[in-house]
Amino acid sequence: MAKLIKIFLFFSFYSFAVWADGLYHKNSLIGGRASGMGGAYKAISDDASGAFYNPAGLVYSDGDSISGSANSYVSTKSTYKETIGNRDWERETDNLLPNFFGATKKFGKYTFGFSYVITDYMKENQNQVFQNLDELADPIDLFAFNLQSEDATYLIGPSLAMELSENLTFGVSLFYHRRVFRRSQSQLIQFGDGSDYSSYQNLSKRERGFHLRTGLLYSLEKHAFALTLSKAVMQTAIADSQANTKERNSSATDFGRRADVDRPKYPYEIGLGYAYFASPYLLVSADFDYYLHSEENRRNMWNAAVGAEYFLNSTYALRTGFYTNNTNSRKPSEIADEIPVEYMNMYGLTAGIGIHSKSSTISLGVNYGFGSGDARIYSSENSASTETKRFERQILGFLIAADYGF
Repeated sequence: MAKLIKIFLFFSFYSFAVWADGLYHKNSLIGGRASGMGGAYKAISDDASGAFYNPAGLVYSDGDSISGSANSYVSTKSTYKETIGNRDWERETDNLLPNFFGATKKFGKYTFGFSYVITDYMKENQNQVFQNLDELADPIDLFAFNLQSEDATYLIGPSLAMELSENLTFGVSLFYHRRVFRRSQSQLIQFGDGSDYSSYQNLSKRERGFHLRTGLLYSLEKHAFALTLSKAVMQTAIADSQANTKERNSSATDFGRRADVDRPKYPYEIGLGYAYFASPYLLVSADFDYYLHSEENRRNMWNAAVGAEYFLNSTYALRTGFYTNNTNSRKPSEIADEIPVEYMNMYGLTAGIGIHSKSSTISLGVNYGFGSGDARIYSSENSASTETKRFERQILGFLIAADYGF
């Protein structure tokens, strides 16, 4: 029985770190064209979304423009194998989200931009009931679990790009970074002997700081090479968690609270990009990102993306891409037994179509992400339980975007 309670204490308190500090760096693809190409856009970046991928590419935008995109529907399903007794536990979310808006303005060799980006967003509502868990050593008649959570990261700020020479451009974006995490959770366990256990937890976290992105873009007739550097620095971070718990065979309710003002240390990000303009109709691109972490239980890791765009004619363009979304968490075997942990690398496939007119583009796309890994669900006192469980995740998203030049 202790294990069953601990799993939900894990998702109460450990998720405070998981969702609020982020185990992944590529949870959202930004921009219509870039999203269709799997996010392999650093050596292109010639629309407003370049402020996020590589601001140096803004120099090559076609005049003044505005751009917006929305992940119109995103569905996520996570399945933890044999977690509730011998039964699987599933978590499902569905979100509608506008995640990018940007504008550019050209002044000779300089291009100014301003953009608003939501890089991460997760909203979850779970109301689940498990009954007749007779396979447990201490049988349970009813397990009721309720969860409402939201985790979002917002970037907003200006960009500047300039020509350094005929083939070389430089750009910089300075974003105001804001992250908000909220989570409320309750559970009720009724045992076969008539006793019960109940708890309620409320967690919140707010981060504020700045996110600097710089980039270089070197262009030749058919080739383009990109280098980007990025770093987020938090000025404030306030976290608060509260819990009410009524233990089994007790009539008293215990109250606990934890406050934290430690600022998270975001990694340095180093990015490389390459684009090959094979013909007026075909473009192939690739990105590589490396993340240098300094926080405990985080590891240095990398992500890669490849994409292609093919123009059927002057109106229609087809796009496709592949990307990785690797975790920065260490493996369960590398972390102390008392700390629950998830370890899973994810992969994604994208496809899209661009519909072009003289001054505008409409983009439609689909994104499918998948992965499987290991999770140590239960915290362990005196190493009593260090087993890991297999879990898998699937993400399906649909995107619509529009660009208008004037």
